[in-house]
Amino acid sequence: MVATTHLVVGSAIGSHVDAPWLAFVLGFASHHLLDAVPHLDYGDICNKKGVPFTTWLYIGIDFTISLVLLIFFMTTPNHHPELMWGALGSLLPDIIDNNPLWLHYTRRWPVLKQHWQVHEFVQRYELKPNLKWLNIILQLVFIVTALAFIPY
Repeated sequence: MVATTHLVVGSAIGSHVDAPWLAFVLGFASHHLLDAVPHLDYGDICNKKGVPFTTWLYIGIDFTISLVLLIFFMTTPNHHPELMWGALGSLLPDIIDNNPLWLHYTRRWPVLKQHWQVHEFVQRYELKPNLKWLNIILQLVFIVTALAFIPY
């Protein structure tokens, strides 16, 4: 799943929990549950020559939407700090596992290596690249449903 999907679902979970640590843990768990649903990730839409411009555009749009939503959630009158902890927990697995700046190092560290292996196992079922439309529909369903559960 993309960052926006994880962020919105983690935020929705966090907004209904009274303890920041629990919001974080549930957000972290939600990441892996979402990744168990067949989907395409950024890397799945790259080609052998590298990352095409359209993929960078897709990533840029996703991160921009995530940032705008995060700022919106933080500034609403009914802001719940746990919402932020749920969002952080839901993004952390990809921050640890998929950041090209440190993934070659973190995947060697014992606990993080096991986490990466679990993360890879959970998302072993992927959509074929020719099913991009289904990927978009699935992610939009998760986003819209989670948005409906966030109190504004």
